Amino acid sequence: MIELGGGDAYSYGLLGYAYAAKLDYQAAEAAYRNALLLQPDNTEWRLGLTRCVYKQNKFQDAAALLDVLIERFPDKTEFWMLQAQTYLGMKQPLRAAQNIEALALLGRADAEASSVLGDIYAGEGLYELAANAYVRAMDQAVKPVPARMLRAVEALAARGAPAQARRVAAHVHETWKEGLAELESRKLLKLEARLAIADGDGGADTAAILEELVRVDPLDGEALLLLGQHHVKNGEPDRAIFYFERAESLEAFEVNARVRHAQALVGLGRYADAVPLLKRAQELKPREDVARYLEQVERLSKSRR
Repeated sequence: MIELGGGDAYSYGLLGYAYAAKLDYQAAEAAYRNALLLQPDNTEWRLGLTRCVYKQNKFQDAAALLDVLIERFPDKTEFWMLQAQTYLGMKQPLRAAQNIEALALLGRADAEASSVLGDIYAGEGLYELAANAYVRAMDQAVKPVPARMLRAVEALAARGAPAQARRVAAHVHETWKEGLAELESRKLLKLEARLAIADGDGGADTAAILEELVRVDPLDGEALLLLGQHHVKNGEPDRAIFYFERAESLEAFEVNARVRHAQALVGLGRYADAVPLLKRAQELKPREDVARYLEQVERLSKSRR
């Protein structure tokens, strides 16, 4: 039809839609640009073009197109979030955060938007703001999203923000209480135990939780390692070694368990006993930090002879 001279805006727009449906975004972009040239005020053509350039990672073009759409329709959550994604593609996470914060001020930020905001702030080292966003996401959630929030707790803990990780974990408890699946509940308990141990607060309650986890599942290697760490922190190396030895029998945890076991032995001054454990760990999974530690322990062992 276009070849026969019927190239109006509607024809080009439909052609763009058809090419986009076939995932041919370059051809779709060209068609949408023609449609938009003929009908610059048509929102559908502008949005179609925006999606096509976004799919081709032309984030700067997408952001500029979205500026116009947001100006016209400031209450459209989709436009704010799509522009936030373009800013992330442009490696400008704080500009993406500004978009989501603007949505929040408009009262239109949902749980997904707040979760993305938390991820952005966590990635930028703004841990208090990240925790605020994650807590807000839980309060906004229509359906439970504990798995994502548990990942958020893990991420905050891994980035060295234990206080914020504990706050988010506590809110998971408050929000879903008994609504967590068994695996999620176990994971949350282990995360809280790990945070408590790392912070030096691993008291009797933490040990009791971990012992219950091990009682229910004797092959829970993570819980066994955490129990071992708990007893090391509390000056009970013999009990710690008992749990590390149990974890060593589990293939997925053997390397870490042997290293922890060796560290406990070094703490007791039993350097010679620690050496074979570290060597075996290196055989299974060579690591530069363990190699350096092994050299130090071997020197100490030789100096004792």
